Amino acid sequence: MITEVHLSQLKRIISLSERVAQRNSALPVLSCLLLEIKKNTLTVKATNLDVGIEASISAKSDGEWSVAAPSHTISSFVSQLNDQDGVVKMELVSGNLHVTSKRSKVTIKTVSQEDFPSIPRVSDGKKTSLSSEVLVKGLKSVWYSASVSSVKPELSSVYIYKNTENLVFAATDSFRLAEKKVKVPSGTVFEDILSRLKIFRT
Repeated sequence: MITEVHLSQLKRIISLSERVAQRNSALPVLSCLLLEIKKNTLTVKATNLDVGIEASISAKSDGEWSVAAPSHTISSFVSQLNDQDGVVKMELVSGNLHVTSKRSKVTIKTVSQEDFPSIPRVSDGKKTSLSSEVLVKGLKSVWYSASVSSVKPELSSVYIYKNTENLVFAATDSFRLAEKKVKVPSGTVFEDILSRLKIFRT
């Protein structure tokens, strides 16, 4: 079963996903990307158990398959390809993933996808829209004060809440405290959250 995808789109979702995957000697599958082909759509998933990502692009395929493969290997190969190659072909053969472009090809050994953790979906949450500038500005202003240890998750987190016309970012390691107020448009709805700092640094 051969699957064809546009290289530029593949680069984009691999780059996004491999930032989440991490090397983990206890759970090697966490260093992998889960690639799934269904209904002419390629979906790439990654998780480090704190945060998960799922990205999809259109694909041309004569079948359906899924496989878990090392993120670093896939990313290294795909990032070196020239966009002029245009289309990349992927095929699962005897448990190995074959990735081929006009000028290059690689065979990647895969791991059991059965061990890949499921990525939960939020079904009852409320959506909030924020500009990336607001989020980045707020986080970069306070995260130096958060604890680097995960012994107390609340101290290695950033507290974000709405206060009148401002979005407030706060972090502390119990010795120092940082707070940043960033003005947001009136009418912005935001529920208080306490999020792990390493999620944002990924």
